[in-house]
This record gives sequence, structure tokens and C-alpha cells, in this order.
Amino acid sequence: MRRAANKVRIEAQLTDAVTGFNLWSEDYDEDLSDVFQIQSQVAEKVAGALQIKLLSTDRARIERRPTENQDAYDLYLLGMHYNEAQTLEGATKAIDCFKRAIAKDPNFSRAYAGLSENYEFSSGLGGPPRELFPKPREAAEKALALDGTDAFAHTDLAFALWAFDWDWPGAEREFKRALELDPNLDLAHMEYGQFLVSLGRYQEGISEVERARELSPLTVVWVKYLGDMYYRSRRYDEALHYCDRAIEMNPNFAPAYWSRTFPELEKGNLASAVRDAERANDPALLGFVYGLVGKRDDANKILRQLLDQSKKNYVNPVAIESIYFGLDDKDNGFEWMKKAYEGREIAMTSLRDPVWDRVRSDSRFQAIFKKVGLPPLEDTEK
Repeated sequence: MRRAANKVRIEAQLTDAVTGFNLWSEDYDEDLSDVFQIQSQVAEKVAGALQIKLLSTDRARIERRPTENQDAYDLYLLGMHYNEAQTLEGATKAIDCFKRAIAKDPNFSRAYAGLSENYEFSSGLGGPPRELFPKPREAAEKALALDGTDAFAHTDLAFALWAFDWDWPGAEREFKRALELDPNLDLAHMEYGQFLVSLGRYQEGISEVERARELSPLTVVWVKYLGDMYYRSRRYDEALHYCDRAIEMNPNFAPAYWSRTFPELEKGNLASAVRDAERANDPALLGFVYGLVGKRDDANKILRQLLDQSKKNYVNPVAIESIYFGLDDKDNGFEWMKKAYEGREIAMTSLRDPVWDRVRSDSRFQAIFKKVGLPPLEDTEK
């Protein structure tokens, strides 16, 4: 797409992905006075050129306007841009954009869905879930009240039911509804995949995240999450492959180093795990790894800093808990794990992960696992 003043040129191409041969192409020059009408007209023209017969449901979806307010739509697009950063700063900016979009059009359902998604992300980083997580659920429910066919909103509601309510059947129902409405929604496939892996349904989960990556192959986050899914299913070489791929795509993407740390640890590559933890920019991870590799003074230094910080501001209990476990201080580790459970931290949905194998046989771990409501460990898919 190219824009000049109030004109836009859209170039559409159909290319054979195997041979690279251009099968069809067309240029469309349109007036920008009504961007939604352009979308409908170009979609119709492309469908006609390719001799596609549109079903009534397809035609209705093409012609549906998300909002009549152009300013609200621009703010929504800007919010989605910030959303892609996958950082607390990006989520904060996205939330502001979506709120401003809603102020301009209170019936803009997709803006509520975007608000829900970024509330979810910031709830995991910016404060106690018990205080923050009602917000994404409320925003998703508002979006669905305005448009019950919004796959994004069903996905957001599914995430809230899974990550905070631990309502496993309700979450799966919403994920399936989202994918029924939009089988090509990569976000729904990705989050549903994580959900399935948390239940021990590993191959199903990996297939869903792989589908998300196929739908959006240049989204580095999806590649990173695929590495996570292989790690969680204890397929460490494949986990490292996808973490490495994510790092190749963006060498400055800190979450990929965070993810690569764990399969490195399980394979006994301690020096590599330390290097990755240092690049991940996560004090809790670094403290945990330092404890495991015997750098106890360094681990205790980070632990003291987090404990001091927790007296003034919110610190995720899992951060402190993990360092205690890295130092093999199980009593304090389980005290903070209890706080994580009581605070409804999302990490409690991942208690099947290999990182917990170090304490899995302890009766205190088994009691918390049971309370979270996950299926019994013996039901884990091999």
C-alpha cells in the first residue's frame, strides 16, 4: 500500500509459495474519503478477479464496519502497533490508545478487545493479579456484549478464564468459539496452544502454536512461544532450535534469551544458561540460575534486593520463590509459592513444567497443584 495526500494505491499479488512465480496481480487506486468502503471494494474486486464465490457470511464480514469513526479506528491501529512490542511500556501505551478510541466511539467492540488483551499483559507485570485481572475480563465481556461474533474478544475472555479464574472448561469453550468464528486468528491459536500445554495435552498444544506461526511467520513472539511449548513438553533440542530461530530474527529480543535459559539448564549447559539469563534482563531468572550453578552470593544479593523492593512495591511472589528454590531453600520457597497461589499468579497454571521437577515430590507442591485444579499428573500426555 502507498499513500499520497488523499489517494491510496493498493497492489495485490498472488504468488506460488513454492516456485515464487507470480500468478496474478492488480493495482487499485482509491480515494481515502472512506477507508472502510475501500476495504470492502478491494476485497470484492480481488474475489471477483480470482473467481471466488463469496458466501453471505463472508460478504457480511467484509462489509462490516468496526466503527464509523475514523479517528477511533486510527487510535485502534496505533494501539495494535504498541501491542506488538510485548513490553509493559508498549502495553501501557496501547491501553491509552484503546481508551481514547473508546472515548470517541463507546460502541467500538474491537477497541474493548484490544484493551482486554493489554490489560492481561500488564497484569502479569505491573501489579497484583487479584487487583488487575478483573479489568481484562470486564473489557472482553463488554466487547462481546457489543459484538458476540468478535473472535478477538472470545480469545481475551478465554485467557482471563484460564489465567486468573482457572476455569479450564470455560476457557476451552471460549477458545474453541474464537477459532470457530475465525480459524485464521493467530492469537487464538497461540493462546489456546499454551492453554493445552498447561493441561498436559502437549502435541495438541504444539500443533496450535505451530499453526499460529504458520499464519504469521514473521512474528518473533510466536516463534519464541513455540520454543516454550517444546521445552514444557520436555523436548529440549527442539525448544533450543526455536529459541535460536527467534534470536536470529531479533537478536535484541530479551524474552527469547529468557526462554532459551530453561532448556539449557535441563540439558546441563550451565555456562550457556548463565549467559542467556544475563541477557534476558530478568533479575528473578538470573537469581534462580545463579543459585542453581552455585553462585550463591550473587543469588542472595538479587534476593535481598527483591525482598526490599517487595516491602515498598508489588513484586511477583514467583520471582522471590524461584530464587529460594534455586538456593535449595524449600521452606521459604514454598512460603512464597503459597503467596503466588493466593495472589492467583499466572505461573500457577504452569505447574507441569520441567522447572518444577526439583520440588514436585514435596507434599507442599502436590497440595498447591491440587488446589489449582489441574488434571492429575498421571494424565499428562507422553
